[in-house]
Amino acid sequence: MNEPADYLEFMRQSAERIAHARPTAVNLMHMVDAAMEIVEEEAVSGSSPVVIADKLYEFTKQLIVEDEDANRKMGEKDRACSPIAMPVVWQRRSSEPRLA
Repeated sequence: MNEPADYLEFMRQSAERIAHARPTAVNLMHMVDAAMEIVEEEAVSGSSPVVIADKLYEFTKQLIVEDEDANRKMGEKDRACSPIAMPVVWQRRSSEPRLA
């Protein structure tokens, strides 16, 4: 993989494999596409594989921050609907709970 074109082809094939590893994971496909946009832009501008890897690393760190933030917000919303805030009553003849 000494040529930039070889590296770019390797990255395209890798992205394709990752995106199709879980075909129903739409978010995964979107993020693979976004990562490949970075790869393509950097490759066209002549960046080395090391520079491209650094850009992808920064992109990944930002995704982690955004994901953690989204999960915290969902947790805060779920907390408002927790069994403590919304009691569940068990029906006598059923093991299925129903909201009080």
